[in-house]
Formats: sequence, structure tokens, C-alpha cells
Amino acid sequence: FEPQSFDESAFSAAMTLRKEINDRASVSLGLSSVSKVPSSIELFMNGAHLATSRYEVGNIGLDTERTDGVDLTFDFEGDVFYATGSIYHNSIDNYIYLRDELEEEHDEHMEEHHDEEGHDDDHDDEHHDEEHMDHGNLTLANYTQQDADFTGYEIEVGARFSLPAGELQLSLARDEVDAEFSNGEDVPRIVPARNIFTARYTLDDFSAKVLVKDVERQTSVAPGESVTDGFTLVNADASWSYGFDDSTRLTLTAFARNLTDEAARNHASFVKNQVPLPGRNIGFRFRLDF
Repeated sequence: FEPQSFDESAFSAAMTLRKEINDRASVSLGLSSVSKVPSSIELFMNGAHLATSRYEVGNIGLDTERTDGVDLTFDFEGDVFYATGSIYHNSIDNYIYLRDELEEEHDEHMEEHHDEEGHDDDHDDEHHDEEHMDHGNLTLANYTQQDADFTGYEIEVGARFSLPAGELQLSLARDEVDAEFSNGEDVPRIVPARNIFTARYTLDDFSAKVLVKDVERQTSVAPGESVTDGFTLVNADASWSYGFDDSTRLTLTAFARNLTDEAARNHASFVKNQVPLPGRNIGFRFRLDF
């Protein structure tokens, strides 16, 4: 709790090269070197963070994080069909993240402390309880850093169809990222591969959309991190608007989230095991602009 200060300067640069293949397709190459200075929380945090169920401890010795990245993107826009795809690789020096204390590490620290104290069993039990109270029975987590590599891709294909009444747009997208530290361990809390199907219909002032998000099982986990099962969410929206005059418009929207009431857990959440994603949610919104 002694006064601390942090002084650092950083430099970042990025460039994009784009080539038009023809009137409908293009390809672009992006190169970047970006610095991220540690935040005040990452440096100085020392206390309970109830939203994440952790007792977080910062590190004044953190170095600036630098990401050297390259990405290649292809775009196609036709009369009916369109597509975009991107592949990228980011090499990150001093990647900053929050590392949970493993259960065996906690037990080892407790055993070492008891051996050093050499007190009787009753006092040991009492001190063990006090040790837990130091961080309120929350998971002890320290901000630390390690070199890491992130490699992934994003792809989307779709089509727009003109109907006798209105337009129908269909699209299918997928994204996936693999993230590993230099020692071969997986980076914690990485979003698993996802497939997203979207259908949208529009006619004048009316529109409707159905979105199906299929999230795969995440088995690439860091030490102490649990596997997260996959899930599928089905969302829907329908909206109609009416203009009374040039400046006044009423919009009515009906929405539904997680229509199948799927039990889903966000792998990137610190409290995924305690707090699942919301269940079925159906509602209406009214908006008047004037």
C-alpha cells in the first residue's frame, strides 16, 4: 500500500495494402505493431472484485505489451452473393492477463506456512480460516504476463434475394481463434469457435430477423480452467415503423432471446460456472421519435 508511480511511453504503427482484383473482388494485407501500456487496475489493483468473484492483485513490475500482427482479407460483392474472409496472426510480447491461483498452489502455500509456524493443531486451524478471510473466500488472482500467439480466421458468405414483395437476406458466418503461450499452455478464457446463421426479411417499413448462434465446445483450456460445453441460441426480432409526418415516427419492436431456453455458459466469463447466460426472454419495445 505504499505510494507507487508508473511512467511509460509507447509507439504504435499500422498500414494496409489493398488491391482491386476486379469490379467485384478485392484483397488487402494489414500489418501492425501496437503497444498497450498496463492499465491502472493491472498495475495497482489490490482487493476484492465481487463481479468476478476474485481477489485481484496488480503488479507494478508489468512491462508494456506489444502486438505484431498480420492479417489477409478477401472481399467479394456480387449482384446476389457476397463473401468476406480474413485470416490473422498476432504475436504478443508480454501479454497481460489475470491468472487464477491453482488449488494445489494454495494448498502448498498453506502447508509451507503451517510448517514454518510450528504451532499446535488448534492454532493452525484458526490461522487457516484467517488466511481464507484475507481474500474473503474469493479466488486469488494475480495480473501477470507472458508471450503469446493468437491465430484465427473469420469468414462470412451470404446472398440477397429480391422477392415479389420485399427482400430476403441470408448469411452464414464462422470465426475461430487459437491462443497459446510460449510455454505451450492455452491462454485462459478464449472464446470457442462459433457458427452464426442470419435470415433477414425487409418490406418497406417492416423488417424481421432470425439469428441462430451455434457455439462449439471449448476444450482448449488453461491450467485450472474447466471445459465449457457448446450451445445453440435462437434469437428473433420483428419491427414495424410508421411516420406521422417528416419529424415524427413510431417504431414497434417485438423481440425474443434464447427461444429454446438453452442452458448456455460464456467461456470468456470469470463466473461462467456460477452464472449462465440469460434464459428465454420475450418482450416488446415502443419508440417515438419527434
